[in-house]
Amino acid sequence: MDGLVRALAEFGLARGDVGPDAEQILDLLWLARDPPPLPAGRAAPVTPSPLRVPAPPTVREEAIERRPSEPTGPDSPATVVEPVFAGDTPSVRIGDGAAGPPEAGGPPEGGGPAEGAGAGDEDAAPGRDASDEGPDRLVPVTGVGFKGVRPLRDALELTRALRPFRRAVRPGPLVPDEEATVQATAEAWVTAALSARAAPSRAGAASPRPLVVVTHRPPVRALDVALVVDTGSSMRIWERAFTQLEHIFVQSGAFRAVTRWGLLPRRDGSRLVDAGGTRHPPDRLRDPSGRRLVLLASDAVGDHWYDRDIWETIESWAAVMPTALLHVLPRRYWGETAVGEPCLRMRLGAPGTPAPNAHYTVERGWWITGTAGLPLPVVGLSPAGLGRWAEALTSGATWAEGISTAVPGTGPAEHPSAYNRRLENRDGQLLAAFMRRASPRAVHLAQVLSCAPTLSTQLIEILQEHLAPETGLAERAEIFVSGLLEPAGAESYRFLPAAVETFREQVGHLEELKAFNVASDHLQRNFGVGGDLRTLVPDPGGTSGVPVEAEPFAQLRRNMADRLAALTGPEDAVAAILPDGGRPSGEGFVLPPARHPAGEPPRPVSPEPVPFDRAAVPAARTAPVPRALPALPAPVAALAGHVAAVEGGDALTILDIGAEGVTRYRVHRDAMGTPHPSRLATEPWTGLGTEGAAAPRIERLTGGRGPLAAIRTAPEGLAEADRVTALVREARPDADLVTAPDADVAGWLRRVVEREPIRQPYSLVALAPHNGAGGLRLTTVPLFAPGALRDDSVPVSVRCEPGADAGTAFAVGAHGPDGLFRVMSIRSARIRSGHHDLVARLRRPGLVRFGGLDGLASDRRDWTQIVTAVPDRYDPRPRPLHLVCLVEVSGARERVADRLSRIDQLVMLLGWEVPAGLSVSLVAYGRHDYGDRLGRRDPVPDVLAWSADARAARAALSAATERAPLPVTYPDAAMVEDALAVVDERLPRRPGGRTALLTVGDRPPHPARVTASEILPCPNRRDWTDLLRRLEAREGMTFAAICDDPARRPEAPWRRLGGGAPPVPLDVVDAQRLAIDLRLVPPMAARLPLPLVI
Repeated sequence: MDGLVRALAEFGLARGDVGPDAEQILDLLWLARDPPPLPAGRAAPVTPSPLRVPAPPTVREEAIERRPSEPTGPDSPATVVEPVFAGDTPSVRIGDGAAGPPEAGGPPEGGGPAEGAGAGDEDAAPGRDASDEGPDRLVPVTGVGFKGVRPLRDALELTRALRPFRRAVRPGPLVPDEEATVQATAEAWVTAALSARAAPSRAGAASPRPLVVVTHRPPVRALDVALVVDTGSSMRIWERAFTQLEHIFVQSGAFRAVTRWGLLPRRDGSRLVDAGGTRHPPDRLRDPSGRRLVLLASDAVGDHWYDRDIWETIESWAAVMPTALLHVLPRRYWGETAVGEPCLRMRLGAPGTPAPNAHYTVERGWWITGTAGLPLPVVGLSPAGLGRWAEALTSGATWAEGISTAVPGTGPAEHPSAYNRRLENRDGQLLAAFMRRASPRAVHLAQVLSCAPTLSTQLIEILQEHLAPETGLAERAEIFVSGLLEPAGAESYRFLPAAVETFREQVGHLEELKAFNVASDHLQRNFGVGGDLRTLVPDPGGTSGVPVEAEPFAQLRRNMADRLAALTGPEDAVAAILPDGGRPSGEGFVLPPARHPAGEPPRPVSPEPVPFDRAAVPAARTAPVPRALPALPAPVAALAGHVAAVEGGDALTILDIGAEGVTRYRVHRDAMGTPHPSRLATEPWTGLGTEGAAAPRIERLTGGRGPLAAIRTAPEGLAEADRVTALVREARPDADLVTAPDADVAGWLRRVVEREPIRQPYSLVALAPHNGAGGLRLTTVPLFAPGALRDDSVPVSVRCEPGADAGTAFAVGAHGPDGLFRVMSIRSARIRSGHHDLVARLRRPGLVRFGGLDGLASDRRDWTQIVTAVPDRYDPRPRPLHLVCLVEVSGARERVADRLSRIDQLVMLLGWEVPAGLSVSLVAYGRHDYGDRLGRRDPVPDVLAWSADARAARAALSAATERAPLPVTYPDAAMVEDALAVVDERLPRRPGGRTALLTVGDRPPHPARVTASEILPCPNRRDWTDLLRRLEAREGMTFAAICDDPARRPEAPWRRLGGGAPPVPLDVVDAQRLAIDLRLVPPMAARLPLPLVI
């Protein structure tokens, strides 16, 4: 936008006036949408992004970079390059007479430095001395607008939730009704004409033509909205969310006007702040007509919420206008804020326009005795919460929960901020409180955000969008209200040291690189498109400067580099994270070394990964047995000789003079010596019409002075083919020209390349234990030695562990002559955990297939993504795992089948990911019968299986599904306590491994005695809480619970059965997530993306 303003100003100075007016500016912007084409030979300006950090090039990328450039010019037609082997190299469009943008990681044409490399290169800035480099040096920057992440992802649902307010209308001002006016006027004219005919008129008198104007009062919106946002420090993260919410209110079309205010707490009384920063008294919002809807947004955790002034302000609004409190925290947090648990239900007495709060129909909780204050709805920031509130205020069809505006009679003895400052071991207590009450999604989001040393609102939104997409604003609010974040600047935050240490132990250090890649990719995709996200980017011509470590994005990059131990000092750290990466363009990369132990200084990167002991490798891997291949026909053998002669940067041009025209092929080699054939576009005979026009095109087709082979596949007697053949002989008498009518040149090339021996040793990238303490390092398993041919095969034994969503990746690469390792192919699949004996088969140079694995498919991930997914530590020792499942088998047959099906899914998953050391126990229970106790006994829990393997457990579940379910004899509870007693009796006191207890059912357990819940006690007087405490005391126990419908059941018993976590609804069970929560399988961040060597 600044550049546009400057351009318009210069335009005005050039014309000698003040510049274009508003209409002319609009015309310019409209025309800019479809600019005219550039003149021939003029290149379009390229705007490189200075934010992209190049990933290490693969062989495929280097193959594109090393392809010799095509001659271009005004007469050069656009040429489409297509790989001869499907998926070999991406298609590229070149030509059109204009120089295209340089390839990623390569220099632009002309041999100058790559565009974008200087975006962060301080050495290239004029006047800068190398001696100035240091931790305090400034980087020239320019402010750029990016398209940010939308903080409210359910914007459409929020808009729909506000639809009931469209019914709030009132009669508007009088306006003419055009159709009714025309109709009434026409009728009046007809009446006047008939009257004139009936009565004799005077000579010269004109008949009257009256105009009858009909008016009406169309309905207009009855309400406007005042969105008042608390300006407390914990509310700063909601700034962009409320900006979007304001737009949602406007787009809903339900209100006359939408205004936004800030509520500023002061000792002498609260003040309102408008968009311009002007302060007003709270009465500024009062509308005695009641046509203004006030929505106060806050988290209610600030000190001012425990004072009288803010409640008096809210009550003054609620007395004359419909007023509500928009609580931004999740529902379960309300009771821990100044708002407390909702104790009222309210709605409009009769359908109509929302009225002040005093006119609501209110129902109070039975424990509420006072009637002071006015009812105040408390609304959650969700479509469901806004929808219920809107219906309650317009139609009265539903109830909105809320509180009273009366000043809380009891509150904390001191303000929360003062209490927190007095805490001993404050950081530890805040962390423990967060881990105790936070949702699993909030904990996961905190782990993701801890990868960045400093956080801004924009960086939080980007990381959350890409690394924790299942979370939303509620989970973000849980983190900010926890006290674990402290201000690091005006608009930045950082985690407390205790929180950083804990969260980073739960995720790998390489998560930081993943976070950096996500942030970099987001900025790269949205560079130059403008938006509401303002970011400083490196720019040698920037007019301002910031320290390298000053901003969250820069600190994220610096911290990532230090964590990987890939650098030796702060200057190297800066060089590695800038776009040029401190490495020449087109160079390969080095596999990361073993990580250094804690406390030791980082070591420089090793030039080569530590390979396997070659003496222990079978001889077939290091010296292939020579074997003879079938002889090729003479023309194909000649072509094979030409391909074999291609070296280095040379490129072989092959002309196919066919029946439709001349087709050109190019063959070049990458850094590993692998040939890459490509088919270029066909030059039709129409472009070779006259001899004068054909000569320059023939010269271009023959590739200048490079090696050339020509094959005539056209039938005999074709005049055009004869003429072009003669021209080729004349232009390139050194070329080898072969006649082979109807030959398939592309098939010849495929056959030649497939028969070529490889020139570098091929290896499989794998992981190996390091230091004997759970550490991992990347290593290589040799597969094929130089000289290996198509269909050579070697046995490979690896061990696969549970992989992430993309599965286990089998990456094959080679060490080139320069000592650098390059990945040639990556194939991945979800593979059963355990040992696998595979057969690696060479299909052609650069392509290896693995036999013995089903489902292997091409993996399009970057190599960096795979490497960053390697966890810091891994426990290779197999530990016994015991899954104990308690399942309720009474109720409807479909429900019982669903419960058994969820357990079967979990057992099937564990049998796939933990095949060794897994045992499963199944205990089925029903309900106590209180109807007739004479001569009858409740059925005891049935042990379907105990310490069985996965196959036997699934068979027992299948048999249980066929049985008839037990009858429903008591609707409020089930004999969970009896099933717990069976488990407590059978489980050993000192289990040898990890034990997980999963309870699946609908009803909670019976209490041991009569309680206020009115649930009948257990006839056997078993105390389920005591049994659960005894099980919890066992070492290595974890708990989880699945409830049919948690909303219909008491939460406390099911949460206790779930080990403190809320129960999972039966209809939304995720077996993978459940197994991770039970710690039966490693979390996604701790999974191995590569196989392990044996």
